[in-house]
Amino acid sequence: MFLDAREIENKRDSYNICIVGAGAAGITLAKALKDSPLSLCLLESGGLDSDPETQSLYQGDIIGFPYYPLDTPRSRYFGGTTAVWGGCCWPLEANEFEKRDWVPYSGWPFSRQELDPYYIKAHEICEIGPFNYDAQYWSDKADRPMLPLEAGRVVTKIYQNSPPTRFGTHYREDIEKAQNITTILYANVTDIALDPLNQAVEKITVKTLSGNAFDVKADIFILAAGGLENPRLLLLNDIGNQNDLVGRFFMEHIMLPASRLVLPRKIDIEFYIRAPVENTEIRAGLALRTDVLEQERILNSWSGFTLKRTPSIQLQYRWRVLKSELSKGEIPDNLRYHVKMVLSELREIYADKWNSGDSEDAWVTIPLLSHAEQSPNPMSRVMLGNELDALGQRRIKLDWRITDLERRSMRRAQEIIAAEIGRSNLGRAQILAPEEPDVWADPTRLPEGAPPIGSYHHMGTTRMHMDPKLGVVDTNCRVHGTKNLYIAGSSVFPTCGFENPTLTIIAMAYRMADHIRSLG
Repeated sequence: MFLDAREIENKRDSYNICIVGAGAAGITLAKALKDSPLSLCLLESGGLDSDPETQSLYQGDIIGFPYYPLDTPRSRYFGGTTAVWGGCCWPLEANEFEKRDWVPYSGWPFSRQELDPYYIKAHEICEIGPFNYDAQYWSDKADRPMLPLEAGRVVTKIYQNSPPTRFGTHYREDIEKAQNITTILYANVTDIALDPLNQAVEKITVKTLSGNAFDVKADIFILAAGGLENPRLLLLNDIGNQNDLVGRFFMEHIMLPASRLVLPRKIDIEFYIRAPVENTEIRAGLALRTDVLEQERILNSWSGFTLKRTPSIQLQYRWRVLKSELSKGEIPDNLRYHVKMVLSELREIYADKWNSGDSEDAWVTIPLLSHAEQSPNPMSRVMLGNELDALGQRRIKLDWRITDLERRSMRRAQEIIAAEIGRSNLGRAQILAPEEPDVWADPTRLPEGAPPIGSYHHMGTTRMHMDPKLGVVDTNCRVHGTKNLYIAGSSVFPTCGFENPTLTIIAMAYRMADHIRSLG
């Protein structure tokens, strides 16, 4: 059932569980619990589509390293940022769960193995292939070779790409028809009433931009509003911040045009172009082996080839569209156009073979885009500002910090990749990642006007740790010092790895659903 908060008067309903936020985490939780005997209330700040007034509630100030305007990286309506998600899916690696003595505050309270069963479930909801990230497996499936890197310090790593699945549309009917779920749209949580005696949240107050307001009561409350709004709600209500940790440890994945490879055109690099492989889209890139990261005492990263799709890859995409429709017994829209493009791409494929296959001296320049891990840093943080939003709530200030460890890690990774390319007699590399720390202080001085940027990934601001002096939530993501307030999403990540967070957000949501079921 879907309700509009703007039309609700004097609501007094009580639920077993109230979830704040209907993005990847909130919708996954609701789906995982929809067949349980528990009654759920799913609160979403926006409606079924984006609107500027609701989106403006994300606005805030940037006081640290340059960042996007804060109302641009997130989507505030049913489905959340999965509405604009690119679809990149990969799990955190095993070493990224471990304590690394060169990475301050690193280590999760459990191993990667704990999440593996939930990653499998996450694959299903994201509509991707098998839970297998072995590059050789996918190279064999694609019948496209990996680069022959001889020394083995640099390896090929792949990610899988969701269609991408738009949770707000793809799973809307599931949520709407579930007998135990009430979804309330245009519902903005402003107040969280925590009883100081028994440390339990009794109710939350919902307000709308039209002025309507009511309370929601529940046995368990879960904040699933993202890495900026989760800490904001705690800070606004002075909850969970007894050790001044809420909002700290903000992490992003740093993207930077890091190198240029110059390779002979005759080398087959099609495996490094994002392309479908047996109904699963994958993309390969270069990364350092785990023991090399340890020897070098640097952070993890992945360098993707910035390549235009070749005619043969374009043809695979075109055929995938046609095959999908024809297999259902349907005639694809614009069939004549698709057939015309197939013929055009076939002609280009053979033209490539005729015109570019003979020259031994032909070279191709390939930009590498680094997608890098950031270390947990308590000085990188989300705080409350003085400006108020349309609901009378203080907006946030973001102070994003990049440390010497990140700078050194990105530079050193490119040096090792360049050395490996040369040692393997594949070509040569020009490193663009700057070495001088003072250049990073002024992004306009970085090469070719391409400063490091974030990836729209907000992590770490309500971090998980068994010790309340080192984390905001415990191993089950319950806020320390409370009995019934939980947090879902990437804000609980103790470290972020280099991988896009969505698959791990979903896996953690399934894990939380199992924990809630276990409470009886």
